[in-house]
Amino acid sequence: MKPSRPFAVLAASICIVFVIAACSSGPKIVTVPMRDNLKFSERSPKIPLTIGLYLSPEAREYIIKYQIGGPFGKENEYRYLTVGSVLLPNARASLSEAFTGVEVMDSPGRAKAYYVELEVDPASSLEMGKFTFSEKSVDLHLRCKVKRGNGALLWQKVISSKTAKSNPMWWASGLYKPYVKGVSNTKLQGAAEESLTLCLEALNGELIKNKANIFR
Repeated sequence: MKPSRPFAVLAASICIVFVIAACSSGPKIVTVPMRDNLKFSERSPKIPLTIGLYLSPEAREYIIKYQIGGPFGKENEYRYLTVGSVLLPNARASLSEAFTGVEVMDSPGRAKAYYVELEVDPASSLEMGKFTFSEKSVDLHLRCKVKRGNGALLWQKVISSKTAKSNPMWWASGLYKPYVKGVSNTKLQGAAEESLTLCLEALNGELIKNKANIFR
């Protein structure tokens, strides 16, 4: 027996409402913060210079974005990793372990004899996996440049570090998902902070190793 016309109209209307609601709802964005006070190794002896540190406004706002994938494909949910917002304070803390002084510059036109310029390379990425218990990894690439006060390029290198963290609470994923998702984001944060620490430590190592050729 065919459904009555009023029922068919009602069913179609309900479907339209659900489609409109699904289309009108924006993506779910979860921002994963990072700490701006990471710890770095002291280098001895330090390079006897006060170095400038410059990050462009774009570099300070850089976000690594990732679309969540599920068992049935991509979902309307994203993770934002706010690496740009913590790059400046952590770079300043790191360079302070390798130089006798570090001065943050708002403009490259007001530089010391030398300054370091940093930005996140767009090749940087993160991976969440398809499940809450999947391994979380961050593949971070920093563009590092040393310039004279007049802007002349002296040295440059892309420094990379990839760190992965697993979720030890995978067995609880079916018990309390909000808790496990929180652990998942914490693991992502931990991977990001470790990658950033390793990149900045490697930068210090490169600058110390090449100091005679860079700072002349």
